[in-house]
Amino acid sequence: MVAFAVRQHGRVIHDVDRSLVRWLGRCLPAGVAVRLSGPRPDWLTTPPEPLLLNAFLYDIREDTRLLHSETTPLRDTDGHTTARRAPTRRYRLRYLLTAWADDELAEHELLATVLAGAVSLLAIPADCLVGSLAAAGELVPVRCAPVGDDPVGAHLWTQMGLPPRTTLDLVVTAPLVPEPVTDLAPAPSEVDLKTNPPGTLGRPAVPAAAGERPRGRITERS
Repeated sequence: MVAFAVRQHGRVIHDVDRSLVRWLGRCLPAGVAVRLSGPRPDWLTTPPEPLLLNAFLYDIREDTRLLHSETTPLRDTDGHTTARRAPTRRYRLRYLLTAWADDELAEHELLATVLAGAVSLLAIPADCLVGSLAAAGELVPVRCAPVGDDPVGAHLWTQMGLPPRTTLDLVVTAPLVPEPVTDLAPAPSEVDLKTNPPGTLGRPAVPAAAGERPRGRITERS
């Protein structure tokens, strides 16, 4: 189960990365490169691209606000339950967006372009979704600089060996749909319903006395 969970989480992260790159590429002007990596100190003097928008994934947390405990039965064309699926889990992936260009004005313009694109929609467009996100058939909300979230602290820049920069905090909430469980117990082939008064279990059923509530017994046979 642990290995299975790791594969599922790894696929979702990878698919969010690829979907995000598609969407950012659509928002940004031609010639702007998109990277997904931690900013490096040498970028201050030698940026990897003349115009670069970098999205650094720095935090992943489960969003439990819509989580429920019920499983969903999956049925065949005859209405028989063939599998069950655990509830969909949702994870909030936070990206630190930084722009790299010849001057700060150009960097601010790149960030402003992303901000304008984010406020014009509630979710990543469906034709930008890939892999498990496209298969899930659910909205993948995206929020830029959301209210109420703590900003990235200066300690993160210190750890990277960089001076503070203008940034945007972008949050993607991605669904993780578990694989269905198909190892179900077979349905009983026979159900035996018998009613006996107290103390008579194992003996033939007899009618209950007047005013006495009958006791039931259910026997399943496969």
